[in-house]
Amino acid sequence: YAIPLTRDELKHYRDVFSRYPFEHVCTPFEFGRGVGRAEAIALVDYLLETGIHTGPVPLELLNRDYVNLPF
Repeated sequence: YAIPLTRDELKHYRDVFSRYPFEHVCTPFEFGRGVGRAEAIALVDYLLETGIHTGPVPLELLNRDYVNLPF
């Protein structure tokens, strides 16, 4: 059973992610080595644009324009 984040929650996380440089993601459920700020923001943008869900999203599906944003 999974409960997706709301649009407002995703927008909040996008704002928080954009404030801090990081190169790895760690959650209570997984560790993403080499998945940093750009990828996290790209995932949020992808979910906001294509529909919010809780399924896996391959990095290859993320818009490379988001991943290469200069911060």
